[in-house]
Amino acid sequence: QRKPDISIATEKLGWQPQVALTEGLTRTIAYFDGLLAGRKDVAASTGQLEAYRAGPSRGAEILVEAADRIEASDPARATRLLTYAVNACVFAADVDRAVALAHRAVACGDRAGGLHAISGAMARVEAGLVAADPSVPDTLEPLAALAEALIDSDLEDAEHVFGLVVLADVVLEHWERAEWLLDVMVRRARSTGRLFLLAFALTVRADLDWRRGRWSEAYTTATTEVWETPLDLPGVGAWLHAVQARIEAGLGLADEAEAHATAALAAATQTGTRAVEAWAGAALGFLELGRGRPQAAVDHLERVAGTLDGGGIAEPGILWWAADLAEAQWRVGAIGAARRRHEVLAAQAARNRRSWAVAVERRVAGLLAPAPADAEAAFEDALRAHRRLDAPFERARTLLLLGERRRADGHADPETPLRDARATFERLGAAPWVDQASGLLQDRGAVTGAPEPAALTRQERQVAAIVGRGATNREAADQLFLSPRTIDFHLRNIYRKLHIRSRTELAVHIAAHDGATPESATPGS
Repeated sequence: QRKPDISIATEKLGWQPQVALTEGLTRTIAYFDGLLAGRKDVAASTGQLEAYRAGPSRGAEILVEAADRIEASDPARATRLLTYAVNACVFAADVDRAVALAHRAVACGDRAGGLHAISGAMARVEAGLVAADPSVPDTLEPLAALAEALIDSDLEDAEHVFGLVVLADVVLEHWERAEWLLDVMVRRARSTGRLFLLAFALTVRADLDWRRGRWSEAYTTATTEVWETPLDLPGVGAWLHAVQARIEAGLGLADEAEAHATAALAAATQTGTRAVEAWAGAALGFLELGRGRPQAAVDHLERVAGTLDGGGIAEPGILWWAADLAEAQWRVGAIGAARRRHEVLAAQAARNRRSWAVAVERRVAGLLAPAPADAEAAFEDALRAHRRLDAPFERARTLLLLGERRRADGHADPETPLRDARATFERLGAAPWVDQASGLLQDRGAVTGAPEPAALTRQERQVAAIVGRGATNREAADQLFLSPRTIDFHLRNIYRKLHIRSRTELAVHIAAHDGATPESATPGS
C-alpha cells in the first residue's frame, strides 16, 4: 500500500507545511527519539506506572504536577506529560478534566513547534472522542496518514499513534482501516515481545470482531494464552477480561462470562479505572438480558449509566450498552426510565449520525412507540440504518424486537422477522438469543426437513481439518497457537453447524470432502 506524504498531514494540522516525505520521516523519527529519551523522565515514567498500579486518577495527578513545573520552560516535555495525563483521565472516566488537559497539551505543542504538535493533536482526539466532539474526524485524518507512514518504522512509540487511530476508527465506524492497523500492531507486538501492546491490540480486535459478527474469531482472540492470566497485565488485562465476558455472554457461556466480568469489575474498581468498570458492568447487564432476567440487567446497566453519564462520556459508540438498558427497562415496565434513556440516546444519535447509534435509537423508539404504525415506521428506520453497517447481531436484535412488538400488536406477520433473527443468531452461535427467538416463534426451533449445514469460519475449517485427522485438542492447539479450551469451543460450533455429534463423525466428514480414508483419522482424546 502506498505510504502517504507526511506533508499532507503536517499541512492539515499546521505542522511545517510542504515538508517532503523523506524529510518529514526524518523529523518524525527525531520526534519519536525524543519520546524514547523521555522514558528517562522520572515524572513521565512514575505517572504512567501509577496510572496502572494505583489507578488513573493518581497517575494523572503526578503527570499534571510535573507538567505544571515545566510548562513555561520546556513546553515539548510538558506536552508529552499532558498527553499521558489525558489518557489517564479517560480511563478514570473524568472527561471534563481530559478535555481541559487536552487544550493545554495542544497549546504546549504549538509553542514547542514542529512535530511536537502531534502529541497535542493526539490528546485532542482522545479527549474529544469520548466527549463526542464533532471536530474529531477532521483532526484524526492527519494522524491516520502519519500512522500509515510509520508502519514500516522500528520506532516503538509509533504504537501510540497506531493505538489512538485504531480506537477512533472503531468508534467512528471506519472498520476496514482499523482492522488493517490492528494487524500491523499485532505483528509488531509479536515480533518485539511487547505483551502489553499485544494485549491492547487483541482486546480491540476481539471487540471489533464481536461488533462485526465474527464471534468465533472474537472468542479465539480474547482467549489467547500468550500470558497465563490477563489480570497480570494492569489496566488492559481487566479490559480484555470484560470484552471476553461479553463475547461469552453472547455465546451462552454464562458461568465463564459471569466469572470474567466479575473479576474485571473487581480489578477495575480497586484502582478506580472507571471506564473498565463500565465495560465489565455492561457485560454483566448484557448477560442478564440474554438470560431473560431484565431486572438484573437493569441493576447492572444503571450503574454503567451512572459511571459514563457522570463522567461525561457522551459518545455512544465507545461501548454498546445504552440500547440494552432501555430494552431492559422496557421489559420490567419502567417505561418512564426507558423514555429518559431513549431521549439521551436520541440526542447523541442526532449529533453524530453514525449508523449504530441511529439504528439502535430507532429500535428503542419502535419499542416505546404508542401506536403500531409508529412502531413499524421506527423499526423500518432502524433496519435502514443497519444496512449501512456490518453489525449482524445488532440487526438481528432489531428484527427480534420487531417480531415481538408485532406479536403484541396483533400484526399479521410477526414470524418473518423472528425467523430472520433466529437464523442470524444460529449462525453466530448466540445460543441465548436463539432461545428467545424460538420462544417467540413458539416452535423451539422446529423445522421441516433436515437443515443445511452452516458454513464454517476459516479457523473452524482449520480445527476441523486437524482434529478430523486424529489430533487431540492439545495437539491441535499447539499447531494453531491456540488454547485447548478454544479448540473445544470451535469443536462444539463445528458439531452444531455440521449436524454431527462426535470426532469419529467429523473424521468421516473430513474424509468425504478431501479424499482421505476415515480409518486414517482415529479420534483423539
